[in-house]
Amino acid sequence: GSRAMASRLVNSMRRRHSWNCPMPTEKKTGQRKTQTGVVMEMGFVVSSNGLERLDWSTWSSPTRIRSSRAYRTWMASRMHRIGESLDQIRKWERMTRPGTWEELDKNRFDQLPKRAKQDSQMLGRMSNGCEGTCGVFPKCNFACRPCYHSKDANRVRVDGTHTLVEVARQMEMFQEQRGDYGFCQLIGGEVSLLAAEDHAKALEVMRSAGRVPMSFTHGDFDYEYLRAVAVDDRGRPRFSRIDFAAHFDSFMFGRRGVEKPSSESDLHPFRERFVAMFERLRHEHGVNFYLAHNMTIQAGNLDQVRGFLRGCLNSPRSLSLCY
Repeated sequence: GSRAMASRLVNSMRRRHSWNCPMPTEKKTGQRKTQTGVVMEMGFVVSSNGLERLDWSTWSSPTRIRSSRAYRTWMASRMHRIGESLDQIRKWERMTRPGTWEELDKNRFDQLPKRAKQDSQMLGRMSNGCEGTCGVFPKCNFACRPCYHSKDANRVRVDGTHTLVEVARQMEMFQEQRGDYGFCQLIGGEVSLLAAEDHAKALEVMRSAGRVPMSFTHGDFDYEYLRAVAVDDRGRPRFSRIDFAAHFDSFMFGRRGVEKPSSESDLHPFRERFVAMFERLRHEHGVNFYLAHNMTIQAGNLDQVRGFLRGCLNSPRSLSLCY
């Protein structure tokens, strides 16, 4: 069986390349000893006699170079065929997707209102934009001016089962409409009002849908809660990296230690405390993090934005900023 397969391979190579390489196992015939074969760089040769080890001492260097070059030519041809097969598999796989990135971007741009279709518009041109959950846990324990939630927000069902079911349903919609990869915020409501176990499971659901999740929070929770989200009961990290977006501004009422801040600078110690929790998590459990800072800018704090930015940049614990 193995000799027959080797013989077929040799005959195939003879038809395709028609080159000769010397075989040290041949008998002398009065002329230069040659036999068609395929030389392997590992020190073996495939011939009609099967797989044989080469005796390099009987070969001249130029001959080995020629045969090795022919083998590389044959291997390149084989790799080209494998590449063509993989391209066909990718083509079939893409047929099961909602569309290419170019198609998804075009659809995203077409869905924008007419007034938003400007030359400077990035949605649908540079990316599909970020995603966010809706209504999965609307409850909040702060009182802010303004508040984006309805008066009934705290009366809506908020528990782990409801949240996980709704997150999974929305991730399925994002996969259908936006493709299999994206950045998505786990947003409510205040995410830290979820039980730590439910919070972690929601992040796992989002990751399984190809999303990079970011938890949106007011940041008023303790290190023990953060650790319970990022680390399981056995002390093993659930995630290699965890992302949070923290909202701090002087229009947020109810934060422990500064329930009614009078300026943005009043919140600097609390911003630093928030970052310190993640640094401790990384030091104790090896979980990396990415943090974003959000704030609402309106007439009452517009003149403080410069001082806020300077304070963050001068702080030893600065946040990456987004608005």
